Amino acid sequence: MDFNKVILTGRVGSDIELKQNENGKVYARINFAVKGKKEGETNWFSLLCFDKQAELINSYCKKGSRLLVSGDLSFSSYVNKEGVNKQINNVFIKEFVFLDKKESFEDEKKNPF
Repeated sequence: MDFNKVILTGRVGSDIELKQNENGKVYARINFAVKGKKEGETNWFSLLCFDKQAELINSYCKKGSRLLVSGDLSFSSYVNKEGVNKQINNVFIKEFVFLDKKESFEDEKKNPF
């Protein structure tokens, strides 16, 4: 039996932007930073979520927010403008948990600045 599941805890690396694909489906691509094994090392993942998940994460998360996510891992690659081959670690979110305290969400709603 084959099994593909990854569980990560880390921080949102940039503010989240909701987008729509050509079929009108709402999605978000989230830059996600996870501490590496070595001191000062950071591993970056591209999280993908759709529909209500994307809307919920967009509503409550911003750059620096902490999340626990689980989902399917896939890899893709592309050649950048300089001709260098880059690899992207994609995680299609199946489940997630907000790790920031509830008070921080409430404070953000009361005083967004």
